[in-house]
Amino acid sequence: MNIKRIIREELDSISDSFYLLVSDDESFPIIESNELDWIKNVDPLSGGEYYDDSKAICFGDKQKYCDVRINNEYIAFYFTRDELSDFWDEEGYWEDDRWIVEALWQNGTPYDGDGDWYEFDSDEFNYSYYRLGDDQKNRFNEILSYVGSGERIENFEDEMTSLTREFKHPKIQSLFEESISEYLNQLGYIIQKNRWLDISNEWDSVSKQVGVEVSMSGDEIEIKIPIEKAYQNYYSKGVNDLTGLLKAIIKKLASINWYEWFYDEWDTSGGDEQIDHAFNDFLDKTEDYLDSEFFEKYEKVLSDFKELGIKNKNTNWYNYNQVERVNPNDDTIWIIDFKSGYEKADLKLHKKHSSTYYGNQDVLEKHVDVPLEEISKYIKPL
Repeated sequence: MNIKRIIREELDSISDSFYLLVSDDESFPIIESNELDWIKNVDPLSGGEYYDDSKAICFGDKQKYCDVRINNEYIAFYFTRDELSDFWDEEGYWEDDRWIVEALWQNGTPYDGDGDWYEFDSDEFNYSYYRLGDDQKNRFNEILSYVGSGERIENFEDEMTSLTREFKHPKIQSLFEESISEYLNQLGYIIQKNRWLDISNEWDSVSKQVGVEVSMSGDEIEIKIPIEKAYQNYYSKGVNDLTGLLKAIIKKLASINWYEWFYDEWDTSGGDEQIDHAFNDFLDKTEDYLDSEFFEKYEKVLSDFKELGIKNKNTNWYNYNQVERVNPNDDTIWIIDFKSGYEKADLKLHKKHSSTYYGNQDVLEKHVDVPLEEISKYIKPL
């Protein structure tokens, strides 16, 4: 009896039914082995609940489409994202895990994120004090003593963002805000890179324990397990059909909450130089500024501001590019916006109101590009 001919005739006559493709591959039949008979003799009616008469089981490597492909070495399962999600959700959280595991399946391991970046808010900078070296702390303290409140940086161990208010000069405040942004930017890259590398290692470890290789191309996901592993790790422990084998594999792969595992990782190794640059750049630029002619001129401007009653804006939103002077006699307010590297300013007089925002629509008087040393020509002492 020619089994190949019979099977092909059945395929021609029955549509939408289960089919078993038998390859002409010369490497078949599968090598005789009592241990592997359950693979060699897969019965199309006992593939399991999932691999019933709607799925294709192929033997050999020449077929173009299969739900399962079996050769002398491997059993390979093929899925779309949606198909795999049904199995994954029985043990884990596919929508949480998918973007992490899919990145590993598509890129292989180790995977460093390929420039992935995570946005940290400014609260994360509050703890940046613990990254400072002694030399950096000393330089900060010298600046605070010279052009700041006189506080020491040691008093800001857990609230480094508050340090902005301690500098008298808006120029230095601006430089410090730039350093905060750069610090958080570099932190976002290095933390994310290490997260990907760490989870790559974890995935490699777990997949080796499970005994599988998982890859993804386009929308197709392949889970491949050596036949010997399938027998040793699963068949010998009671798994006796393809559906049971697949479920046992995915149960182990999905049992880890990859999403939480990823975000619990916190490692800045390899990024010290980039992160420290944010501090060193601020210290270098500030020290250069303190040695400049503009600094001497601005010291005189600050003295004029004090006499004129010009102060930093007293709001929760601290704008270091803007100061103000309230005129209580006529209930108006001057808003001074610095520009051109703090060498000039725009002056706008508004009717005072309860809001902290003053737009152009209610300007009573306006002066543009006023050199800082000439502000006193327009804003008179109270």
